[in-house]
Amino acid sequence: MSLIGKRKGRPTTRIQFDVILKRFIVFLKRELRLTYDIPYVLIDDSDFAKKNMTFGMMNREILYISIINRHPMDILRTITHEFVHYKQVMDGKQILSILEVPLKTKQIQKQVRL
Repeated sequence: MSLIGKRKGRPTTRIQFDVILKRFIVFLKRELRLTYDIPYVLIDDSDFAKKNMTFGMMNREILYISIINRHPMDILRTITHEFVHYKQVMDGKQILSILEVPLKTKQIQKQVRL
């Protein structure tokens, strides 16, 4: 039985976390006014976050969330963050990558000066 949050806070078993997560997803869907389920995969691999330089990511229509050596509250925060991005994509809103933000900021500043 693997533990989540080994390094800080009270350790939570995967079974306990799954119960918390199911209740949290119901809450999150209600708060974001989602009428559909969002597919997600919990990744229990320490190399995932290192390789992708993130704790959560969206690939096509599935969310991937790193859970290894993370406090349960941090995992829920990441899930919330990724759900918001997923909803933005489904609503047709443009999401900028971290590399595009400086370019977009310069474009906006240029428009403001005109």
